[in-house]
Amino acid sequence: STATRFLTNPGVLLFTGLLVLSLIAERSLLGPGPLGGGALLPAWGGASGLWNEYLSGFHAVGIGSAASTPPYIAVLATVSTVLLGKPWLAVEVILLGCVPLSGVTAYLTSRRFSERVGVRVWLAASYALLPVATGVVAAGRVGAAVVFILVPLIVSAAGRMLTERSEERRV
Repeated sequence: STATRFLTNPGVLLFTGLLVLSLIAERSLLGPGPLGGGALLPAWGGASGLWNEYLSGFHAVGIGSAASTPPYIAVLATVSTVLLGKPWLAVEVILLGCVPLSGVTAYLTSRRFSERVGVRVWLAASYALLPVATGVVAAGRVGAAVVFILVPLIVSAAGRMLTERSEERRV
């Protein structure tokens, strides 16, 4: 059946295994209240506050700043909007989902390197379980977590751009 085929898909099994592993490893972070600590300040307010912060030309920090907002705020605002305006939930999904989501993006982009499912699963799991991912989560670095999730997609896109044949570029 379709459900059985979906549940036995190697990508779904990889995501499930990495999710269980990360929930066990990050069990101390689970509990009531928003995540905090490290470089992470608890995310209060709503998605509209994040969008205002991202689009604002002046930031009321200290005596004020005209510096640009970090790009991960846009990702955080987007995820928060999808999650019905709850930035604390977006932070938790990004940080606690860093390992399984990076595994899935690595699995999806690894087809470029190998068609063998076993090799792709091993490559994706190896990438997702790099010590960088656990350090990012432990330190509460939301921006680094977003980048870690997106690196396989960026590398794949860059590889496609660099290996594209010259005939295909002339459109």
